[in-house]
Amino acid sequence: SWLERRFTGLIRTAGLPPPRLQAKLRHSGGRARVDLVYDEARLVIEADGHATHATRRQRQADAERSARLTAAGWRVARFTYEDVVERPAYVADTIRTLLGLTSADLVT
Repeated sequence: SWLERRFTGLIRTAGLPPPRLQAKLRHSGGRARVDLVYDEARLVIEADGHATHATRRQRQADAERSARLTAAGWRVARFTYEDVVERPAYVADTIRTLLGLTSADLVT
């Protein structure tokens, strides 16, 4: 999606390591396809745009998937369209912290 491309550009610009994209992960309810994943850190990142995360049913499915992934040992971080577009420094800083990176670890 457009938002996911923008998100990966943000990650690249911030010098963060590249994540695996559109990954399929197993959990107690089956499998989940996630936007981005850092396997070694057991970190899932979701980019929630308005088109596919706006209704109650969509939000309920997102919450269930996050809970199942958390129960399977994954950490899940969700960022909204506004976060990615209007607050990229916040997004990059949060991912950096979740990955346990320092400025010396960043890709230049």
